[in-house]
Amino acid sequence: MKIILLEDVGKIGKRFETREVKPGFARNMLFPHNKAVPATKENLKRYEALKEKGDKEKALNAELLEKSLESLKDTVLSVHEKANAEGHLFRGIGKKEIVGILEEQKRVTFSEEVIGLEKPIKTVGEHVVPIRINEKEGSVTLSITPLEE
Repeated sequence: MKIILLEDVGKIGKRFETREVKPGFARNMLFPHNKAVPATKENLKRYEALKEKGDKEKALNAELLEKSLESLKDTVLSVHEKANAEGHLFRGIGKKEIVGILEEQKRVTFSEEVIGLEKPIKTVGEHVVPIRINEKEGSVTLSITPLEE
């Protein structure tokens, strides 16, 4: 059975893609959860227009994100966290926290996927955090100081 996906579905496809799936899977899993619709002529026309609109928005969004990335050049973000005497943080600073810090201090919104951090930061000091949007790369410096109690 041919379907149009309404959202990203793991191992099947991305939003607005047309896929061939087994009828039982479509009827029992995709249609009841509003993850897909049958690929009729009317639905194909409707969702093709939505896909084009979404692609334009995505391109514009990527352009804005790249400009935001350029504005972050040589930026240092300051954070105060609880740490022990050896300089190890009690909780790591991961992608989600870095996105929040960027929003709070620089009023720039990124998704967690663009942050190129392999594992959470767990030590006091200055850390370079890579940011990658499409093919553009940049970075910010995260300065972590121990919280005085």
